[in-house]
Amino acid sequence: MELLSKYRVFQTADHDEGQQFASQVWEKHHSLIKGKTFGLTWNQADLKRTSLAFVDHPCGLIATCDGLLSDSFRILLHQTGRIDHTINGKKSVSFPGQCTIHPPQSSLRLDIEPFSLLLLTLDGSFVRSALSQRFAKLPPFEEWAMSFSRGSPSMATLNSLCLWMAKELGSQKSVLLTQDRAAASFERTLLTLFVEALVEQHPSAEDIRGNLSELHVKRAEEWVDAHLYEPIGAEEVAAALGVNPHALVQTFKRMRGYSLSHALLRRRLERARDILGAAGPDTTVTDVATHLGFFELGRFATRYRERFGERPSETLARSRGRAPG
Repeated sequence: MELLSKYRVFQTADHDEGQQFASQVWEKHHSLIKGKTFGLTWNQADLKRTSLAFVDHPCGLIATCDGLLSDSFRILLHQTGRIDHTINGKKSVSFPGQCTIHPPQSSLRLDIEPFSLLLLTLDGSFVRSALSQRFAKLPPFEEWAMSFSRGSPSMATLNSLCLWMAKELGSQKSVLLTQDRAAASFERTLLTLFVEALVEQHPSAEDIRGNLSELHVKRAEEWVDAHLYEPIGAEEVAAALGVNPHALVQTFKRMRGYSLSHALLRRRLERARDILGAAGPDTTVTDVATHLGFFELGRFATRYRERFGERPSETLARSRGRAPG
């Protein structure tokens, strides 16, 4: 299934044209066709610090990048096919059950079978800022394992959000196109999930800098309440308090029995219920959800029902004095 068809930027059956285009929009490289035919379709939508491309490549290819990769983190989320990667001399494989990450300043060689995939690109400085706050000592990229199971919690959610983004951007009224705050919040969510995936893969790289106090936890809760409508995560909360993010996350979970991210989710659900319970005539569930950073409405409705025992639409209908449709 082709995604992001509204954002077609290139399509060709000519190898030289395809190599020239990919060298401009992806990385400068040279390639060799493994068969007799070539094909490339590239659809791409850009936000401020991220981009999402749908790439369809129905042919085999050997590609070697010229020099080190540019300052971006790229996550390959396959729909079909397979690619064998050699990243900094280490082997990695991507296919529908497993994604691979290309970090900046790495050497790269690809042995490509026919594939289609979503390519999520995150600005390097955007990612490094979050990583420097989360990791006391960032592991060199050469030491990273670059393959991630699509079944891990963070990667499964990241993949789901990328699929949602690919479909959402097809609408002229998409909140990602019409609301700057919603777009910023969505990018922050993508970044948080990516960092969490790295933490899952490299837990030993984190350094807990001492235990924090009950006062820090209360201040964190107060700060979260005051910034529910903003694109925030553990890094922003910790920065506002002037503490180490991982120490805050660990102390919060130890004192409250649940994670800081769960506390943020719960407070946003409670705020959504407050708004729906006092809804005006123009209030919609979609507007409330996206305003609070919930972009997958099905996931929002599920979590809302788990928390309050009813659907968001039922709360809205009751506030207007009528039975839900």
